[in-house]
Amino acid sequence: MENFPDLNNNEVPKLPGLKVVGKINLPENTRRFSKKIEGRDSLREKLDLCLNKMATKTNVKFPEFLRDDARINMLSDDYYYHDKTKDLATIQYLETTFAAGQDFYDWNKKREESNGILVEKAITVLLDKVLGADFIVTRTSLYDDYRHGVDNLLIDKATGAAICGFDEVQVANIEESDKNEEIKKHKILENNDKYNGTFVKYGATIRDGEFKRCSLHNVPTFFLSLSENDLAEIAADLEHEAVSDKERSVLLRMIASMEKQMIEIYGEHSTLDNDWRAERLELKKRLELLSVRYGVTGWSRTPEGLTLKKELGINKLRLNLNNFKESLKTIKKKVQ
Repeated sequence: MENFPDLNNNEVPKLPGLKVVGKINLPENTRRFSKKIEGRDSLREKLDLCLNKMATKTNVKFPEFLRDDARINMLSDDYYYHDKTKDLATIQYLETTFAAGQDFYDWNKKREESNGILVEKAITVLLDKVLGADFIVTRTSLYDDYRHGVDNLLIDKATGAAICGFDEVQVANIEESDKNEEIKKHKILENNDKYNGTFVKYGATIRDGEFKRCSLHNVPTFFLSLSENDLAEIAADLEHEAVSDKERSVLLRMIASMEKQMIEIYGEHSTLDNDWRAERLELKKRLELLSVRYGVTGWSRTPEGLTLKKELGINKLRLNLNNFKESLKTIKKKVQ
């Protein structure tokens, strides 16, 4: 568990407006594929070792960015958030809710060996193994995982753009895959309609060659599927330097899935051929005028301001999708 501030363990904090993104039903989730994923404890240890090596390598260039489990380190002093203590309390509240009275150690062990977490860890290790020279691959902070439903973040080292977030899906068969992917697709579409992409509070980018920890807005999110058969097949290869044919096959399917999602989920946002940077400059000019007319803090509450905020969000999502399309060319070269 994160290093939380002192809270009364007998009274779970009430957090207004908190949206629980997903429910973790560990006992059932752990049983589902138990016959096919053998040596679950040793697999977790292997993945944790790979993640630790990955985090150590990343932290050499970007100090204290990742924890040992390759999650973004939200406790870094470089995240200057006045409400960070509240975010930590949110994590504690949700984990207390998820554990539902179980001993935290026992609950956490089950969680770390559940299919969802094993899939998340395996995808993280695989992406870093193949793409780590060109991209910063991370697991998101626990806060962004729980609060915003994003498991991974991919940052392009060349452009500095945080090109996308991933929300993993573990599946047993084709029927379940179709069902789970429809659920994820609906979730992302709903998020896009409300917020024009995903918000990541504890993120990072590279600006003018300088690594910067910051919040990220309007990040496009894609779901990645990995079956227990995929996991079993690539598990033995993940710790080796060479990319195996099995790993390459899994990645090629992921790329094909992302290209399909670009059309099915993001539609015209990804196909319109406009100069989104020029459009953003025009939008910012309107923002300056509204700020003069209604004040720096007042403009966003006006009808004109609300419309402009929506337009700015859509524009930013489209810029991020353009960045993703360019980065995807690099990804495909690395995999093929």
